Amino acid sequence: MSSKDTPGEHPDSTVSVKLLAINDFHGQINFSIETPLGRAGGAAVLDAYLRNAASKNSNTFFISAGDLTGASALTSAILKDEPAVQFFSRFGNNSCGCTPNARFSNSCNLIAIPGNHEFDAGLEEYLRLINGGNHEEGPFLEKEWTGSRFPVIACNVRRKSDNELVFPPYIIKSVNGAKIAFIGATLVSTPHIVKNPTMLRLQFTNEADAINSFIPEIKSKGIHAIVAIIHNGGLQNTYEGQTDSTRSTLSGPILSILDKLNDDIDIAITSHSHSFTNTYYHKGNSKTILVTQGGRAGTAFADIDIVIQKSTGEITKKTAAILPALENKGPAVVLNKQTVEFTKYVSARASLKSNKKIGDAEHAIIKSTNEAGESALGNLFADAQRTMMGSDFSFVNTNMLRGNLSAGPITWSKLYYIQPNNNKLVKITLSGQQIVDLLNQQWQNRTRPCFLQVSGLTYSWNESSDSYSHVIDVFKDGVSIDRNADYTVTVPSFLADGGENFTVFLNGKKRIEGPMDLDVLEAYLLGYSKPLINHLQNRITKFSIPQLS
Repeated sequence: MSSKDTPGEHPDSTVSVKLLAINDFHGQINFSIETPLGRAGGAAVLDAYLRNAASKNSNTFFISAGDLTGASALTSAILKDEPAVQFFSRFGNNSCGCTPNARFSNSCNLIAIPGNHEFDAGLEEYLRLINGGNHEEGPFLEKEWTGSRFPVIACNVRRKSDNELVFPPYIIKSVNGAKIAFIGATLVSTPHIVKNPTMLRLQFTNEADAINSFIPEIKSKGIHAIVAIIHNGGLQNTYEGQTDSTRSTLSGPILSILDKLNDDIDIAITSHSHSFTNTYYHKGNSKTILVTQGGRAGTAFADIDIVIQKSTGEITKKTAAILPALENKGPAVVLNKQTVEFTKYVSARASLKSNKKIGDAEHAIIKSTNEAGESALGNLFADAQRTMMGSDFSFVNTNMLRGNLSAGPITWSKLYYIQPNNNKLVKITLSGQQIVDLLNQQWQNRTRPCFLQVSGLTYSWNESSDSYSHVIDVFKDGVSIDRNADYTVTVPSFLADGGENFTVFLNGKKRIEGPMDLDVLEAYLLGYSKPLINHLQNRITKFSIPQLS
């Protein structure tokens, strides 16, 4: 299709449609950052810009291209991302509602796809967010959580048990006599990023192959205007204004997807790379695809305008602008009162838990490791896991800890700042030899060691050039562990599922899932009657190999 109007078009013979797309919002209800154009972001600010853009065309669809939830800011995460879902639901018209029929109504103006982070807490939890039902820790925003007002589509996520799709692959919308198909695909590498038991039950197929497989079915329904929403992306130099055909600097993994896409795809709304994209991508043939992405975290959005020829159903014009959502400028000079009240309500609900005092720290507890690889903060997290799960040993990946625990009152928000990864704890059984092998994996195939923090054991290591023989010995209560005996081990689910290439965990036996990591840490700290003191305890000892003279 040409990106310009077809000669001889008459207004009555065409339909203009606006698509407003956000991506990688990550529950950033109150988030804002400084940009070259000014401060940008925040739910109320983004809301003002989106509603202003929508007011220019009554045929407007709002699109979330994945990661609306997951890896979220505290305000949303502490309420299990119900705020993020409710925020996007607020853009729905009267046809949208919290039932399957309403979500997939032809007249509902909302469409979403899952990103990789939608699966962080498992498929069942994501389906709860969409379909309704209280979380075990709820209720949060509503007495009975009713779910989303938007449909979720994805054509490349299947259950391994029966090869059935988890979500509908596409959705068709009718606008004043013209039809548009929206087809969704999430990141094929999601199982390599997200580590939880859900991934063992799901299959993620190639984005382009999955999309292409449904195009004949869509075309058989007489539809020729097709928009792909893809949770994958690329990089491009930024610029202002409408799509400029001379600015085609797009690079990254999205290119291989675009090259494989069926020629009937007109527009690709992308995401995941948290970047600017606005280009006409020219494939090897004469086909041109409009490709967009609107940054991240609600700081910008894609404003896409298309024109559809009624007689043919073809898109005859397509153009876009990536617009920043700037504070105190343009539409955000006056914010929507209801949205402001919504953000205040969410913040107040979140603060009930986030500001709760759990304990006190007599001094700052530091994440950084000493020369041997031991971290005081890592010791604290590992001790909490081992104690609360009743295991022999516990391991924590230092890379999962984001910062230090400051001296003074300990609140849930402080703990979330340090460990926002939302992992369940898992207890498994390993042999003594497997534990030695596990500790040696800290050096295998790495440019530098990836140290695990330990509880219940101590060990010594040297600087051997052989990555399989760094560990000298491992001790429990001062006695070398029995290589043939079995020991129980507690780890976050990310590690239990082989994260950071610690594959020994995958061979563990008698897997038992426990509570969430922060809930366990909270319960552990509540057991302290005095201010917390946590120092390095020589759990890890490094021996240097003498240099020969």
